[in-house]
Amino acid sequence: VSIDVLRSLGRIRLARWETDQALEIFARIRQIDPSSVSGYGPASEIYMNTGDMVQSLSWLFKAAAVDPEDSDLSNWIVMTYVSFGDFDKSREWLEWIEHDQNFNPMTWANKAMLDVIEGHPDRAVNLARQAFDDEIQERWGSDAIFIRTLLIWALEQDQAGAALESIRKAHPELFDSSPFVNAGNVLQAIDTAQLLQREGQDDQAKILLQAAIAAYEKPYAVTETSLASGKAHALALLGEKQAALQELRHQVDRGWRLHWRWNSELNPNFESLREEPEFQAIVDFLRTDMARQLEQVSAMEATGEFPPPPET
Repeated sequence: VSIDVLRSLGRIRLARWETDQALEIFARIRQIDPSSVSGYGPASEIYMNTGDMVQSLSWLFKAAAVDPEDSDLSNWIVMTYVSFGDFDKSREWLEWIEHDQNFNPMTWANKAMLDVIEGHPDRAVNLARQAFDDEIQERWGSDAIFIRTLLIWALEQDQAGAALESIRKAHPELFDSSPFVNAGNVLQAIDTAQLLQREGQDDQAKILLQAAIAAYEKPYAVTETSLASGKAHALALLGEKQAALQELRHQVDRGWRLHWRWNSELNPNFESLREEPEFQAIVDFLRTDMARQLEQVSAMEATGEFPPPPET
């Protein structure tokens, strides 16, 4: 059996949440060819899906050891540290990536996200605008981070119209009367819908939000863990608070942790849920769980099991 076939089969198992079977397939790839990164990177994704971010990071480091030139892997390490709340380590990795690896849109997106989290939205929006002006190709959700950055800026500066013009250039499909929405643009669609609401275009916003929810409800159409909370965003913007909270709780219970802060307490789409006790309980649970996991990471760093960026 070829590694390509096994990799495809493993990803099917992953999309179907058949975790044990997927792990067995990627272990088989490592057995056939220990030098193939296909046996390591997807294993990280499996643990990321189930909320074990420590194991996910462990497999990212194993994958990076096999292919140290892969800047995608380095950027996933950054995103994982951001999820843990270790922003200093995230910055260290980003600095190393910029200095030692080829340009990757994920690097700019990670910088923008970290800038927003650390209270520097002006720097973040400059990165987002430059990415759109330079027509940088989307990579592993980078575009969604840029649009969220524009959304946060637009709401703070009352610039929804200007943000929509930037998005229209990058995603004209979201402004059609029957917009095309799938896993590749579903978060972008939801954030765009809030901007449309702010501009009084409620009918077009509703069409986008319903299209986003339909994408999530189509079997195996939206499986990436970075997109897991999106349906709850859309429901909240439609005013369906209890359905949004139920969906968010479902995703957290299933293991959603990646980008948790970005897509919960910093997420403008959840503004209507801020004061809800259930929402606050969800955020508190996520914060506590990720602090617990960060303690494990720190212990593994102390023993050398998790390395620092190569340059340091």
